[in-house]
Amino acid sequence: MRKPIPRRSTTGAPPTPKPDPTPIPKRTPPPPAELVYYEDIIQGSDDWFEVRRGKATSSEFGTIMSSSEEALTRGKLLRQLAGEILTGEPRAMFSNRDTERGKELEPVAREYYEQSRFVTVRQVGFVWNPDVKAGWSPDGLVGDDGAIEIKCVRPDILIAILEKGTFPPEHRAQCFGGAFLVGRRQWCDLVIFSHPKMPKFVARVTPNDVYQRQIKDAVEVFNWDLQQLVTRMRKLGL
Repeated sequence: MRKPIPRRSTTGAPPTPKPDPTPIPKRTPPPPAELVYYEDIIQGSDDWFEVRRGKATSSEFGTIMSSSEEALTRGKLLRQLAGEILTGEPRAMFSNRDTERGKELEPVAREYYEQSRFVTVRQVGFVWNPDVKAGWSPDGLVGDDGAIEIKCVRPDILIAILEKGTFPPEHRAQCFGGAFLVGRRQWCDLVIFSHPKMPKFVARVTPNDVYQRQIKDAVEVFNWDLQQLVTRMRKLGL
């Protein structure tokens, strides 16, 4: 008896393969790297300037996120950090009467916060996040979850902030990027202080994943641009 001849497909399409029942293993993302705390470094000291040298820090996140219209400011920061990396020396920091007054009032503002909130504020010189490749110099850590950022300003500036009654946008990138993106904290209080006889402004913010992603993306691009700038300069030789 002759074997039957298999029928050809009338559509001309190959037969549909059977799905592979073997499940595709899911990749587990690596755990986040441990934060590096510089507990014994005093902010403003030579050691503090050295540990920050050539690094993106939260106080500059606003500049790092600058729009195209403000690209000159971002470009200036790139050149400053590149200079620190190439020379091995921190850049000179600008100081005036207002900044010196702010340094004098910061301990007073911290004490006010501790007494009014019944908490203990722990001071840390610098925090480095290896995953983000950025640093943060908090004005204080509260427990395991909180942080504070202190701004000491002139009375007229504080009055303007108190009249608006909203979180000052100029401090948003620093608070969100420092406390949440770099420091992995759960809340941050912005304390704006001017004088013991003046009212104080205290506002709490909590993480915002969308905004923090924007900061992280901007920092990644900035660090890439910084690396490329340093490489170009080194190729020029001495």
